[in-house]
Amino acid sequence: LTMVTFRALHPTRMRQMGFGLRDIGLVDSDGAVIASSRGITFPLAQLVPTASALLPNYPTPLNPATWMPFDLSDAADAAITVYDATGSQVRRIELGRRGAGMHRTRQDAAYWDGRSELGEQVASGVYVYELQAGAFRETRRMLVRK
Repeated sequence: LTMVTFRALHPTRMRQMGFGLRDIGLVDSDGAVIASSRGITFPLAQLVPTASALLPNYPTPLNPATWMPFDLSDAADAAITVYDATGSQVRRIELGRRGAGMHRTRQDAAYWDGRSELGEQVASGVYVYELQAGAFRETRRMLVRK
């Protein structure tokens, strides 16, 4: 018995909601075909990541809005906090309870409109965004350009 693992090189660029394998064959040690299949599809929605992760925002540099995709290995209450270059909080976005899985599409990822808590458009520059989900925390940088 062999286990095969696949890794998407650019998961945030995936345009479809699943991936498939074609012309699958199971052979014995002599090379004789034991079983075969023309193909199988694995919906991404059913895949649960083994580790939580905060992924790069898109589009980058953002102008004027961005999505911040993430993966959760366990369900958790989640929030994104955006900080300016001095470390001051610019905006906190409560995402609510999110299930375990990949939150990568525009419908699922965290969305920031490029505005502060006061509703003002932020200035161009480098910002840091942090995902907090249960005990998990991770930060990344993003560039705002007007």
